[in-house]
Amino acid sequence: MRIPPLALILAAVLPISAQAITVKTIPPKPQAACKHRPPVQIDLMFVLDTTGSMGGLIQGAKTKIWRIVNDVMQEQRCGADVRVGLIGYRDKEDEYVTRKVNLNQDLDEVYAELMAFKAAGGGDEPEHVRLALHEAVNDMNWRPNSKKVVFLVGDAPPKDSYVETPSVSHTAQKAKQKGIIINTLLAGDSKSTAKVWQSVAQYGGGEYSTIPQDGGSVALTTPYDDKLSTLSNQLDQVYLPYGDVSVRRAAVAKSASKLSSISAAPKEALAERSINKAINTQAYSQDDLVQSIENGKVKLDAIDSKKLPDNMQNMSATERKTYVEGLVQKRQQLKQEIATTSKQREDYLNNNRQTLSSGDSFDSAVSRALSKQLH
Repeated sequence: MRIPPLALILAAVLPISAQAITVKTIPPKPQAACKHRPPVQIDLMFVLDTTGSMGGLIQGAKTKIWRIVNDVMQEQRCGADVRVGLIGYRDKEDEYVTRKVNLNQDLDEVYAELMAFKAAGGGDEPEHVRLALHEAVNDMNWRPNSKKVVFLVGDAPPKDSYVETPSVSHTAQKAKQKGIIINTLLAGDSKSTAKVWQSVAQYGGGEYSTIPQDGGSVALTTPYDDKLSTLSNQLDQVYLPYGDVSVRRAAVAKSASKLSSISAAPKEALAERSINKAINTQAYSQDDLVQSIENGKVKLDAIDSKKLPDNMQNMSATERKTYVEGLVQKRQQLKQEIATTSKQREDYLNNNRQTLSSGDSFDSAVSRALSKQLH
């Protein structure tokens, strides 16, 4: 299992003296080489069997999804604009057939939805894989110029009596024509599923992998996880929604709901989420004034005062500028602390590699495929 490199965090937010720390990773390209190159657009869609036999794998996805995204972002030298989407699928007789989460830059929102995924239903082996894959390829909000990758993860074959939906092989071929790569991960050792999964990966131009029934992911806890979680919580407080009154109110309510769901995440996931907040320039929703100022998307003096947070509306222009600059500085300081603590966490994990699984797993199979397909 690969420990994600942190050189990009360190290079981005630490002072020169701190950057002298040695990290075994390829150094980023000079900033000038990336000046006129926008971040690479990457759309990742996970299509997950959520029937009763998949409980261990779903828990592994909740633990590892932040780590997977961080790996992708850190391997793109000029930055990555990553969106993630989800489809959970079962069968016609179950609580739902498919449950969709559209591709989204707001990874907190996607993760809150993932936290609500539970393993239940099923019973007979075949599931409605046809519909899930068809919707992933045809109904999701793929960007025209993005690198598009699907991971189909399950342990049961499609129910081929559902002829009203195209076969998975047909859908995989259509996906390839649209520039969408389809990878398949077989959980367990079902021979009937293996045959179909191999065919889908071949037609979809992707990789076929086998992983343990429970996903094989090993939870990695360290003495630094609690501190990273605390720093992440502090970052979440440096959030300043702006826009019309209804937009601001909805943003505050939505943020509270997301953070409530995320608070129940495994320790490793919370630690990796904090790393994401340090490296992801789109870590917060588009209505965050601090992020918009940081990214140069808006100028404070150009915003209608009625669209500013209530506590800023009666401030003078100078007071507003000082207030927002203080929040930007606070966020940068917290990112520096995360970078330093993340390096300590990485060193700890590297020094304790013997406790990590040497076999294949959900996260290692996904990371291996993405490493090939995104370069």
